[in-house]
Amino acid sequence: MIVRVMAEGQYRVDPQQFEQLHALDDALLEELEAGNQAKFQALLEQAVAVARAGEKLSAEELTPSDLILPPPDISLAEAKRWLESEA
Repeated sequence: MIVRVMAEGQYRVDPQQFEQLHALDDALLEELEAGNQAKFQALLEQAVAVARAGEKLSAEELTPSDLILPPPDISLAEAKRWLESEA
C-alpha cells in the first residue's frame, strides 16, 4: 500500500501499517469535525510516524496513493479547507 504525506513524499507500508493508518485517519476526521486541534495534531503526528516507518519511495517513483495524509504541520483550519477541496 502506498501512503503520501503531502509536502514530503510517498511511503510503501505493509498491510498492518495500512490498517493502523486507516484507523488513525478515521480518528483524525472525528477530531477535525469536533474542532479539537490538540488531539488532531497528536493523531496526525502518529499517522505520519507510521507512514515514515514504511519504505520511502524515490521522487522519481510516482505511484498512485492509497491514502493521502496532510502535511504534519497543518493547522485545523487548513485541514478543513484541504479536506473540502479534496471532496
